[in-house]
Amino acid sequence: LDEGGRALSGGQRQRLVLARALLAAPDVLVLEDPTSSVDAHTEARVVERVAAARAGRTTIVFSDSPLWRGVADREVRLDADRIPGSLGCSAGVPS
Repeated sequence: LDEGGRALSGGQRQRLVLARALLAAPDVLVLEDPTSSVDAHTEARVVERVAAARAGRTTIVFSDSPLWRGVADREVRLDADRIPGSLGCSAGVPS
């Protein structure tokens, strides 16, 4: 790695940051679009492995990816179009 990781691609940088977060093993981990810069095949592997590594601990993921929704215990969707003039929120468990 060069200084500051400048030679890394966006996906490589994203995976490095995610690996550091997983190694820290916090009780609660919050991720925002943790796989937005990787291809679909890599995303599927990352999602599967993060779910296994974080089993039994709280992990909050902000993402539109159906792969992340697929491993979620609970899904909360924020939909501004639901309630005119306010932020709509619906909580549910994916089927």
